[in-house]
Amino acid sequence: MQKIAIAGAGVAGSNLAAWLAKSNNPAQVYVYDPQLNYQKPCGNILLPEALEYLAVKPEVTNFIEEYEIWVNNKKIVSFSMDKNSSWMVIDKEKLVSSLREAWIHKYSFIRKPVDPYEIRSDYELVIDSRGPFSSNALRKILVARGIFEPKRDIEDRIILNFDTVNIGLSWIFPYRDKLNIGYGALKVQNPVERLKSFVESTGMGVFDKSAVRTSLLTIDYPLSRAIEDNVVRTGEALGLVLALGGEGNRLAIMSSKILADIIIHNENLDVYKKRLRRLFRESVKQGFVLKLLSSINDYKAIENAMSNLDVGFYKKFLLGSFNLKKAFLAGLKTGVFLRGSMRLYLEFIARYLSLFI
Repeated sequence: MQKIAIAGAGVAGSNLAAWLAKSNNPAQVYVYDPQLNYQKPCGNILLPEALEYLAVKPEVTNFIEEYEIWVNNKKIVSFSMDKNSSWMVIDKEKLVSSLREAWIHKYSFIRKPVDPYEIRSDYELVIDSRGPFSSNALRKILVARGIFEPKRDIEDRIILNFDTVNIGLSWIFPYRDKLNIGYGALKVQNPVERLKSFVESTGMGVFDKSAVRTSLLTIDYPLSRAIEDNVVRTGEALGLVLALGGEGNRLAIMSSKILADIIIHNENLDVYKKRLRRLFRESVKQGFVLKLLSSINDYKAIENAMSNLDVGFYKKFLLGSFNLKKAFLAGLKTGVFLRGSMRLYLEFIARYLSLFI
């Protein structure tokens, strides 16, 4: 009987354990996590594609149907999407609790933090799903988010405001009858004050510092090695986050389900990275663009490039598909992409090509 350890019982770890439990896999599974009740403040957004990869059905609090893209506090484009493509707002803490309920009575839950590499000799397989706490090699930012009382009802609308000065993003969207408002940026160490300014400048919510929570978010290329000996990374622990928008829930859910299927069907782990190729590709593209933008000290040129992109580009971007060709052409018009160093381009090409080896 295979003995498996899962380090981290957030979205990825709990989804993986839930699928193993539902399949009646005979493995002995030990789940390590210091938190009895999961808490990680974030955007609470989920794309429809993730649903078939989830072991339980999430509670959807709101559907987003109207989208506004802003750059430096100015709206540049707005559009709608039908309900089949709409972003869903979920109760993430409740989702993780439901996922844990699917396995907690079957598997051992050990309430303590653990380094997967320190316990790997005790298990045939160790899964690292510790999110941003997994690898010091990956670049991270601090994100602040609050659930605030609204001053104005924005109904089913989301505002995504890109900050090209500090290379960051702020957002506003409904969460139940309140507003989920957040901010994070590469060049800002204290996002709470920036969040306060954003809330007050929009006049949409009532800022309450006691409602603000912060968390780390990985924004980097994914790690090139998903498997080291008998340790396998999944979700944000692998660096699977779309850096430009901070989307990680869908990638955590999809990668953990892919890994669960491999374990359930007793397949060779070598197929894991191949099946993650699409997620890797998107993550690498956005990681490259973020690195490129952070190396350019001309926020106006970046703003102009973003303003040159059409509705079709932004629709696909919000559904997890970044059109690098369109972005590159828009960047050429304003000279943005011509200012990137050759080292960045060569690094991106090497990373991208490695996905096909």
